[in-house]
Amino acid sequence: MMTEQAKVPAIRFAGFTDPWEQRKLENLASFGGGHTPSMADASNYVDGKILWVTSQDVKQHYIENTTTMISEKGAATLTLYPSDSIVIVARSGILRHTIPVAKLRKPATVNQDIKVIQTVDSCDSSWLLQYFIASNKTLLREYGKTGTTVESI
Repeated sequence: MMTEQAKVPAIRFAGFTDPWEQRKLENLASFGGGHTPSMADASNYVDGKILWVTSQDVKQHYIENTTTMISEKGAATLTLYPSDSIVIVARSGILRHTIPVAKLRKPATVNQDIKVIQTVDSCDSSWLLQYFIASNKTLLREYGKTGTTVESI
């Protein structure tokens, strides 16, 4: 009977002695999304102070401000995601070319085109952001859905 060899890197950083352990993202994070409060009801947006991320806001890798802010009334049925959460544009015409991804620097809500990943304390969201940036083309090729009215992943 063969035993599985521990995966240990050749180069180690001081203080790291354990072997590598492969884990599924679903065990290291929770996932969420959002929606658009009624545009017909101006009170959802007037004097808004809560960040509301849409695909047009995910142009940089860090988000501190959004194009549209919503009011507390508008945010009442949305989840307020904490800073350090990762936001990914999951539905947009831009997905023909790239998967926009960013890290929240402030708490925010999101619309229906955005998916959010909140990592557990043991998983560094900065590492996850860099993974998505570096793997962008591969992820788009493997998980992108084209030929529909709006591209999605």
